[in-house]
Amino acid sequence: MAILTETVVRRRPRRPRGFGLTPKEQDNARVAIHALRRRYGTWQAVALAMGVGLKTVKNALGPTRRPTAGLVLRVARAAGVPVEDVLAGKYPRPGACPLCGHVARER
Repeated sequence: MAILTETVVRRRPRRPRGFGLTPKEQDNARVAIHALRRRYGTWQAVALAMGVGLKTVKNALGPTRRPTAGLVLRVARAAGVPVEDVLAGKYPRPGACPLCGHVARER
């Protein structure tokens, strides 16, 4: 008869919750949230415009948490741009005013 000398721990593999974003899409979402901060003035105003709590916004920007697809949808709504622009990094546009989004044309 065999005697077990080691403790065997069997764990189920973790399944990702919801729709996963690529690291590049997560970075683009963080940039968009920072652009909203410049537009709205305070983090509390950004959270209010997105319809989430302040802690949710702060967690999405922190090193241990990731922005979710639902949060990206709220960012796009608060910015008034399509979700695809946020995920692709097209918002905010390079050279655009952080307050109004207007891009000055070069002459």
